[in-house]
Amino acid sequence: MRIPLVSATAFLASAAVGLLAGCSGSGPSSSVSSLPGTMNSSTQSRVHSSFGRDGSGVAPQYLQFVHFGHTAARAATGTPPGDVAVTDFSTNNIEVLNSSYQLEQTITDGGGPDGDWYDALENLYVANYSAVSVTQYKHDATTPDFTYTSGLSDPINVRTDAKGNVYVADYGFGSASVVVEYPPMTNTPSNSCNTGLANEGLAIDKAGNVFVSGNNSAGSANIVEYKGGLSGCHATTLPPTLSFSGGMTIDKHGTLIVEDQTNHAVDLIKKPYHSISGTCGSGYSDPFHVAINGPQNLLFVADLGTATVDVLNYPACTLNTTLTSANGFTSPAGVAVTIKKQ
Repeated sequence: MRIPLVSATAFLASAAVGLLAGCSGSGPSSSVSSLPGTMNSSTQSRVHSSFGRDGSGVAPQYLQFVHFGHTAARAATGTPPGDVAVTDFSTNNIEVLNSSYQLEQTITDGGGPDGDWYDALENLYVANYSAVSVTQYKHDATTPDFTYTSGLSDPINVRTDAKGNVYVADYGFGSASVVVEYPPMTNTPSNSCNTGLANEGLAIDKAGNVFVSGNNSAGSANIVEYKGGLSGCHATTLPPTLSFSGGMTIDKHGTLIVEDQTNHAVDLIKKPYHSISGTCGSGYSDPFHVAINGPQNLLFVADLGTATVDVLNYPACTLNTTLTSANGFTSPAGVAVTIKKQ
């Protein structure tokens, strides 16, 4: 679920005045405090009647609210041997945590950062729905060295394949939109395919198959697969149906790990993708994006509603630790983990 598109100034001012405390235990929580808000005129102009969502992908029941939750801080005990990048809706920044989950770097982006991704060379990619761009940062850099914009209207998620090609899922302000492929460091798309969905999740497996999850005009969500990549735009709709799609990743066995925002769960869909196989965490408030580390033993779930990032042991799906504002972020939306060091 995505936050309503409001200005950072209005967002922070409202938060300072009206933030309500609501505490929960570590892990997924059903106790969330809310800050009432209304969509401004610029937000209303971005709402499409066909799918009924706003330009940042917010689920319909949350359109009028900005959620904040407070979780009792707990020490991070399991640490990945790499960096964790968290996009922050409150600050419009990307906070980069080190292997001890401590804040080591802040990237001032300001373009509405949502989904993010690290490639094998540790370049960081950030989808900015407000700035209508995807920014690419070299490792440890705070200024982008390349920006992708062509063919985008509402970018919400980003991935790369083994060849370094960049794929962007466009939400289309809640209407059927495209997934776009760019050659590395090139702003001319090599492929652009309309999925028929308001795209949210994006994953690419070792064989180069592209999976996109998104919301349809019937009020539910689907996953489409482009076997062999986007060339020719030949898509197959997989049988499982979600309520409202969120972020998505894929493990080394080809299992799709997909957030279902209105069901407050992270679903597992194993090959051959006939049905939902199970869940890896449930009871979340507003789960946005999900990431898996290189060794595939830790799963990161950004839950905006509780202002936390859960770190789960994978595939056991037991709670390893919970990251909170004590780890340097305020309103976590996207989460990405470096691959090379793992």
